[in-house]
Amino acid sequence: MAKVATIQTTLTGNGDSEKPKTGKKVKKKSQKRKYCDIKTCGTMYNWLISADRIKPKLKNGVDYLLVTEPNKRIELESDKWHHFKFGIYLLGEKTTLTVRQDSDDLGHLKIKTSHLWIGKECRISCDGLGYRKHSGPGKGQSASKHFQTGGGASYGSKGRVFNSVNGRGKNGVIYGDKTLLKEIYFGSGGGSARFPYFKLEGGRGGGIIEIIVEQQIINKGFIECNGLRGNELRNYRGLISLGVGGGSGGGSGGSILVVLQAPSHIYQNFGCIQCIDRDNYCCVNRGGCGRIAIYSRYFLSNKNLFENFSYIYTSSLIPKEEFIMKRSVS
Repeated sequence: MAKVATIQTTLTGNGDSEKPKTGKKVKKKSQKRKYCDIKTCGTMYNWLISADRIKPKLKNGVDYLLVTEPNKRIELESDKWHHFKFGIYLLGEKTTLTVRQDSDDLGHLKIKTSHLWIGKECRISCDGLGYRKHSGPGKGQSASKHFQTGGGASYGSKGRVFNSVNGRGKNGVIYGDKTLLKEIYFGSGGGSARFPYFKLEGGRGGGIIEIIVEQQIINKGFIECNGLRGNELRNYRGLISLGVGGGSGGGSGGSILVVLQAPSHIYQNFGCIQCIDRDNYCCVNRGGCGRIAIYSRYFLSNKNLFENFSYIYTSSLIPKEEFIMKRSVS
């Protein structure tokens, strides 16, 4: 199986080794300093659920984001930085955090938070929120003749194509910067397949997610910007089974940038982070992988954690927050 831009691993460390200081100086410190001393997602969560004693009172959805009810969908404004000073906690079963958009809009989720806790079966997702069919820098070409397939879109890796001759659409070109600092892109759309009376539209590319975390990530769910699969026709007057026809091209995965500002000794769990052509593994014209870049000081002592993932860039050199926040999409 080809390698894809997917992370499924747990980063383990020594935990919080710092002990609270004692003496008169601690008593004189402000409440703000106490907030900063909280390092784990679990400790912060326990502190928040007893927040009735905190003055001034913190507001869910503004100061922090806590979701414990199942099957919730939270939509934030696209292409705008959202700062949750006291963390994001997606703990309700099958909760999804995404962006609010119209059908033709591109989806770009920007988050800065002190802590990020994603529970099991929960996700932060911009699946299918990139370029639409046969559009974008790595777009797949549509078929030029009847009964022919569309090409898979590309981004971090090449999309697939089923023998791009005789009117079949070609796959797209690879583009973009692996560090996601010089430039960051949406995934491209796949090419459409063509039939006498209709077309099968290509899949849409993945969106963009940018996350800045100050202290800890605990991801037991998913962070994803997958492209969508192209439409398929299983049989059209017996031609598909003979290999004459096929389906449309899949969209390529989008971009995920994660910047973790915590010291190297803090426990981290990055979980599953992926930018692939979703659900299209069995298709000959699936879309290519997107791009993932992770910046964390934890890599100083764990350099080999992601060496088997060729489309994931990692670095222990933390980029400046101001630079990331002011940068525009290419």
